[in-house]
Amino acid sequence: MNIKKLSIFSCFALTTLGLILGIYLYKKKNKNTFFIFPFTRKKIKKCKNKGFGVKNFKKLKKASKKLCSTNEVDHTLVNKKLGKTFLNNVFLTKQEFNCTLQRFISSTQKSPFGKPKHWVNMQNPGDSFFGIDKEKQKYKFFVQKIIVNPETEIAIHSDIHGDLQGLIKYLKCLVSQGKINKKFKIIDKNFYLVFLGDYVGGWMYGTEVLYTLLRLKIKNPDNVILIRGNHEDIFKNKISDGFAKEFTRAKFNLSKEESNRCFNRLGVIYNLLPSALFLGVKNDDEPINYALFTHGGIEPRFNPHDLLSNKRAITYQWINKLDISWFKDFNCNIYDKPIYNTSNPKHIGFIWNDFIVGDDQKPLDATRNIKHVGLYRFGKPVVDRFLKACGIDGKYYVKAIFSGHQHSDKAMAKKFLKHNDIYCSWAKVQWDGKSPIRFNTNELMVWTLNASPWWKKNDIFAQHPDFCDIHAILKVDKKFENWILTPKRICFDPAKRKKKKYSF
Repeated sequence: MNIKKLSIFSCFALTTLGLILGIYLYKKKNKNTFFIFPFTRKKIKKCKNKGFGVKNFKKLKKASKKLCSTNEVDHTLVNKKLGKTFLNNVFLTKQEFNCTLQRFISSTQKSPFGKPKHWVNMQNPGDSFFGIDKEKQKYKFFVQKIIVNPETEIAIHSDIHGDLQGLIKYLKCLVSQGKINKKFKIIDKNFYLVFLGDYVGGWMYGTEVLYTLLRLKIKNPDNVILIRGNHEDIFKNKISDGFAKEFTRAKFNLSKEESNRCFNRLGVIYNLLPSALFLGVKNDDEPINYALFTHGGIEPRFNPHDLLSNKRAITYQWINKLDISWFKDFNCNIYDKPIYNTSNPKHIGFIWNDFIVGDDQKPLDATRNIKHVGLYRFGKPVVDRFLKACGIDGKYYVKAIFSGHQHSDKAMAKKFLKHNDIYCSWAKVQWDGKSPIRFNTNELMVWTLNASPWWKKNDIFAQHPDFCDIHAILKVDKKFENWILTPKRICFDPAKRKKKKYSF
């Protein structure tokens, strides 16, 4: 009897030891693998218990100082080098980045985004839209609307392109102003952060920039808006902007098979970013004034009236169909047929289109984008008619546009040099570098902000006397004429602007 019990116990012990050894060997074999696990409550709970490695802004600054300084890197070498060499001074772990992605998806699903009542025609995304266990998520695009209180302040920042140092200086500035605390939390409920897209690609810290912005969004789900840019595109990341190399090789050292599987799943994160934002000011029974925030230009084929007429303060609408027929005053013969399948980012003008900028400022309607077929630059007449078409007398109006994207346009670069990195197209009112700007109701308000300083690779920026990061604080009011825009420049040390070749 004792021998029988002993043999049973021995079998059980050996089986347990075998399982433990198998798990240990599996983990050891896959220790360099970055997996985005299926979205389940169990995984999210596990992530919450673990917390984040970089717990506050102070630790983020400290960790970032260990990274290679952008002052020491020749921009022309970054894209080539990232595909060949693993960076040993990365402060993010695969587990921490994975945890952040899951927390972001979880918080988005629990926010108004996941509730049918906040969607036009109750067309909220289903559970499958949040499922990050898929190999590749099809692109879907939507537009967001929010209504804020009078006296609300909106901090606007344009393209970052992997410039972690610039982003940290910007956040440090907001911390010193008392807008956010050192735990990534916005202090005032009437303060919003709006980022205008292009967070990755171009420089070598896109992973850390994306991580930092997602941390901000997780902590402030309603007060941080991350607009989708043309670089928030898996295909572009792989083909041209270098982010795929940075993410899969330089940061997490994945094999080719693993990198394809894991990187494709970032498309889910991109799908949760709005292609445009209409921000309005609460005005009781009076007409509501809106500002349109985009990465690129306007999308004349998107009809915003179902979105803007919805009474809820937070509303979303899918861009399922692009049709110019709603825009009665559109006289350009450039859109010949509707688009019913908007699965390509280049179909969305909010992401890819531009504004016409030239020294002569001729009133052109539209010109084709030579580099990208099907994309256009729109001039003052079309933009003016578009803003008027977006409003309904006595109910709501769209009064201004804020965008980024055009930092590589030489004509716009000249305007940035002349007007301190922020330019209002076709307007006499420009920023003098000192005073806040009161909006002129008689002029078209289309403001474009320059990119983060380390991304300014255009040769024309070598003439710039200062080396600064630009952002703007927009203070809104019930009356549009009382809106005030206060641009702010964070200057870097010009002496550190020298380019030195850095060996990876």
